Amino acid sequence: MQEPVLTIAQIEKIFAANREQSDAKVAQSASILPEALRKAYEQALAYAPGQVEKVRQRLAEDRSTLSVLVKATQDENLPRETRMAWLRELTERLNQIAQPLSACMTSHCSHCCYTPVTITRVEAELIGKAIGVAPETPPSQVSPGRNETSAASTRPDMGHSYAWPCPFLAAEPSLPPGKGGKCAIYAHRPMVCRSCLSMAPSDKLCELQPDHLVPIPLFDARVPHLLAAQIGEMDVADIRDFFPKGLS
Repeated sequence: MQEPVLTIAQIEKIFAANREQSDAKVAQSASILPEALRKAYEQALAYAPGQVEKVRQRLAEDRSTLSVLVKATQDENLPRETRMAWLRELTERLNQIAQPLSACMTSHCSHCCYTPVTITRVEAELIGKAIGVAPETPPSQVSPGRNETSAASTRPDMGHSYAWPCPFLAAEPSLPPGKGGKCAIYAHRPMVCRSCLSMAPSDKLCELQPDHLVPIPLFDARVPHLLAAQIGEMDVADIRDFFPKGLS
């Protein structure tokens, strides 16, 4: 018997509260940016709505396919793993529609590969099966008294830097961190990687600024997150903790 899950209304209430906090932080971050970055951010804010509207039009054209995928994720007669697999397929479809209209269409940016990549245990297991590497137990999820260790337990906090890339990033040695590189498991990458899309006109805002957290107008990916929460999977950790050695 599956554990009870949050209702859509409850989940939306949580997201609304989180969005208010997030908007406040974004406004604060933008207010202290250097002039050049602040102008780039303001230009991106003005540009993004037009791209978002184009995405909505394309989503409407693909409504029948998207509806079938959404229904599959909500079928409580299916195992969680199957529902999560359908959700990953839905997120990939959203990516195919939105990415061509995003700044992420360029192959010269790997900024997101250096940021936190939070995934669920169920998704980690699906990825593990696809790539032939079993996910480890993150340190925070090891029960007291169990003699179980993980390489991830020695990983320091990522902080605001390019110090800890995703273990599946094949970086370009000739380029600085955040530029170039390829995902070694691109076809099986997490949902968050498929849905984290910058709707700015370029990847300028994605460049690391050591002294500033630069806000980026992102594609609204709340629907996949709402559906994931409805599936009832709340056991989460960073991909670096599930797969500290990558494909090794």
